[in-house]
Amino acid sequence: MASKNRSKKSTSKEGISLSESDLEFAEAMQTKLRLNREKRLKSSAVEASSSIPSERTSGNSLRASIAQKVIQRHPGLTQQEVEQMMERDGF
Repeated sequence: MASKNRSKKSTSKEGISLSESDLEFAEAMQTKLRLNREKRLKSSAVEASSSIPSERTSGNSLRASIAQKVIQRHPGLTQQEVEQMMERDGF
């Protein structure tokens, strides 16, 4: 007994007969490729902008350098204690 192909056949734009599941797969692949392309464009834009030092990065390095100087002046303090004091004092 021959098995019947139960998948519904459709015709694509090019006139090729494709099953409904093939059409769904093609649509899913198009969506995936579009999303990957958008993600790549966003990540390349982020990489380009991240090459410029941000205020936050320079602020963090400033805080770190100040903390190191405080620790040198007061050897009994830890990095964590200095950071807590800086945070407490709004620095």
